[in-house]
Amino acid sequence: MPKINVEVNKNHVAADADSLPSDPEKAGALFLNVEVIPESGSSASSAVDPNVVLLIDSSGSMSGEKIEKAREAAKMFIQTVDSVENVSVISFSGKSKIVSRGSGRQNSGVSKGLWDSITGKDVSAYSKQEMMGHVGNISARGSTALYQALEDAKKEISATNLPKNNRADKIILLSDGEPTKGPSSVSEFEQFAKQFANDDISLICAGIGADYNDDLLMALAKNSRGGDWGHLKQPDDIKDLFEQEATKIKNTTMVKPDLKIDPVKGAELGQLYKWQPNVMKIDDFDFVDGKYVIPIGDLVMGEKQSYVTQVFYPSRPEGDCRIAQVSISDKEEEDVWITYTHDHSEYEGEDNATPRNKFLLCKAKLKGTEIVNMDDKDTVIKEEDNLQTIIKDVDDTAKDPTVIKEKEKLETEILNRGTELIDASGEEGTVIKDNLTKTQIKDEKED
Repeated sequence: MPKINVEVNKNHVAADADSLPSDPEKAGALFLNVEVIPESGSSASSAVDPNVVLLIDSSGSMSGEKIEKAREAAKMFIQTVDSVENVSVISFSGKSKIVSRGSGRQNSGVSKGLWDSITGKDVSAYSKQEMMGHVGNISARGSTALYQALEDAKKEISATNLPKNNRADKIILLSDGEPTKGPSSVSEFEQFAKQFANDDISLICAGIGADYNDDLLMALAKNSRGGDWGHLKQPDDIKDLFEQEATKIKNTTMVKPDLKIDPVKGAELGQLYKWQPNVMKIDDFDFVDGKYVIPIGDLVMGEKQSYVTQVFYPSRPEGDCRIAQVSISDKEEEDVWITYTHDHSEYEGEDNATPRNKFLLCKAKLKGTEIVNMDDKDTVIKEEDNLQTIIKDVDDTAKDPTVIKEKEKLETEILNRGTELIDASGEEGTVIKDNLTKTQIKDEKED
């Protein structure tokens, strides 16, 4: 059973208040940090089956070392997962091509498989060695039809008989460029990704090099179920990512959990962020029977998930109040208590700055990513000033190591990089962007 830890920045708030704080920077604002800690041990993971598509960009820009390392990484993934019966490998350039598919995939009315009629080949694999042999045939050429590739990958995920509550539904996307065929706007992909969320499919999106669309990959990940995205600096990082994702599936203890926050009557949640493993703003959640229902990523042994939000609390008389109850898929519950008081000395300060600091750093980090992708220098300078203001509001006495680390990264690696990138050109600009902290999958996992 997973464990839930909850903490607030203030144990006391003003009783019978005429006005209540709304801005995070104002005294009295209340913040809630929730940590979801997966159960230890390995017994639970044996029931989780991989239902995965490796979706590999094989357009012309991937030629050379990138496609070579992608083939090696796919083979490593196949070797690492427990079963490949419901694992597929799809490459895409101007059109999608199923490179190999496990024997557990349904035929869906086609004699040899869902897309064998397109490839004209039997790509079914009955062993890991057979699947790896097929992967060795991936080559790079042509344009980039990403939208169609995602549609095909989604269909392949659906072509399984595995029970939904015991399978890890995941598409791992690797690309180095912009879509050049079919839909290409961020808004189109953002809307498309919500279909994946509805089907409880996670999109793990990795961009390599400096020419892919970071906003597009971010939109895909954040609008899927528990998705993730990041930047790979060099081709060798592809293998690390694929191996990491295969290991996660082996160590998954719960699939498709929901984090539920049930606030007291009159209380509401403000902006909601995922803090760990990667910072992400969460917009896709439901409000059911007075509860906030937040679909989160599969729980993996050794990987804590952390979420932070502002709580707008109602005016109440003196006394203890259970301001909210937090649960994970109705299997574990934790109460969040605060005390309303008239004693100014008790409610004017903070008891624990960590929840507020995490909230502010989430805002700052995502704003930093936006700044890096802006083109107008005057706007960049203005937004960088705003970013500096947010960072300054983070308590310098913060003791949480993840807070300290994130603040240092923002100050040294992102702040003013938008201006530098606009002033730079050619190879210099590529180096700057390549070294930015862009919620990198490989480097930002916390202990």
